[in-house]
Amino acid sequence: MHSTRPDGERRGSVRRHLYETVKIRTGADTLRDCLILEISDECARLYVVAFDVPEEFALLLSGDDGIDRENKYKVVWRRDREVGAKLVSVVQRPDFAERRAA
Repeated sequence: MHSTRPDGERRGSVRRHLYETVKIRTGADTLRDCLILEISDECARLYVVAFDVPEEFALLLSGDDGIDRENKYKVVWRRDREVGAKLVSVVQRPDFAERRAA
C-alpha cells in the first residue's frame, strides 16, 4: 500500500476545490483569466479557455491575509481544457499589496 493517510489519498498535501477566477501570467506582460478548480500546497488544476498555457507560468493569488502572491508553476499534464501544474516557487509581491500612506 502506497498511502499512509487514512482516506487513501497519496498526495502530499490536501486539495481544496475553489472554482475561482484568477490571473495567469503567460509572458512578461501578458495576463489572462483562468479558473482554478483545485489547489494544494504543491499543485493546481486549472480550466482555461481561448489560450494555450505555456510549460511554465505564474498564477496571481490572493491569500486570506490579503497579501497577493505570484506562484510559479510547471505543467505536468493536460486534458482537453484542463491543466495540472506543480508549484515551482512562491514569490511574495509587496507591490501588489495595499500601499501604506506615506
